[in-house]
Amino acid sequence: MGISITMLLFCLGVVQIHNSGNPMPVPVPVIVLIFAMMFILGTIFCDHRGGTFPWTLLGGSIIAVISTVQYVCIFSGMVFIVTGNVFAVPWDVFVYLLSACMVLSVILLNIIPHLPEWISKLSGYLSDSTPQYEPDLETWQDTDRIQPPDEWKI
Repeated sequence: MGISITMLLFCLGVVQIHNSGNPMPVPVPVIVLIFAMMFILGTIFCDHRGGTFPWTLLGGSIIAVISTVQYVCIFSGMVFIVTGNVFAVPWDVFVYLLSACMVLSVILLNIIPHLPEWISKLSGYLSDSTPQYEPDLETWQDTDRIQPPDEWKI
């Protein structure tokens, strides 16, 4: 339920940013501070996962951008609720939105444990060096081949 409420706040934050004349609901220095902290944490995370130099910085910057947008939208969603703009949204739309966020959070929670397996399979498909089939000549026998039916023999 917590994930779905966070997703709901994110959606309301996008609405708040879109509807308000102020595109920056959070002061710019706070946004830069969030970006810097998430960049450092993301780079350390990628480095501890075994990344190499330029890719750890790229991974850290991607993590920082995504998490900064996330925090700004969640904060904007809280502002949307506190300022009373949430009452402009009809209650049935609000319930639909909450229901969709709940379903999506359950789907995501069931997908996340399988992501490492899917990523490793995908990286195996995308790698340049595809493993070649090498037959085991020690155990291979002539009878392992498919034989034609007897009526085809001459």
